[in-house]
Amino acid sequence: MSQKYEELAREIVEKVGGSENVSTLTHCMTRLRFALNDNNKADQPAVKALDGVLDVIESGGQFQVVIGTHVEDVYTEAIKHLKSVEGSGRELAKERKVGFIGKLIDFVSGTFSPIVPAIAGAGMIKALLALLILFGWISKESQTYYVLSFMSDAIFYFLPFLLAYSAANKLKCSPVLALVLAGFYSIQT
Repeated sequence: MSQKYEELAREIVEKVGGSENVSTLTHCMTRLRFALNDNNKADQPAVKALDGVLDVIESGGQFQVVIGTHVEDVYTEAIKHLKSVEGSGRELAKERKVGFIGKLIDFVSGTFSPIVPAIAGAGMIKALLALLILFGWISKESQTYYVLSFMSDAIFYFLPFLLAYSAANKLKCSPVLALVLAGFYSIQT
């Protein structure tokens, strides 16, 4: 890893109140998501002023540090500066008190975040397909249309399975059982 990411991660952990103030740490596509024991210990302006931090947002009981596309690298380094973790290594072991709404938002965002790139890609293929038809470069009866249409529809056809797998990972339960239950649901509908 780059020395730059190591230094940035160390400074972020330091400015959010240190390792002892961090209850959990996860990340999404562009943000480090801290659940802090005491939000008052975090120095939001100092974190925002760090070179490499785009923004800082407090939302849904989380202290979110917007990093950008290299968030995975910063996350990997940040974990090294926190107390030892149990389990998967994706979250620190401490539990914290979060309201029902905060838990619901965390569950929904944690379930859909891994699927968003696939849905966005399917949408881009649909847009490309619409443009190809609009400009008359392909017809609705061509094999190209069928292949592109199949590619863009596949994500939505298998969406119950993708959601089941993603939710199982978020809930730390068996992905295989979740996929089987999604299959039962798909057969019934």
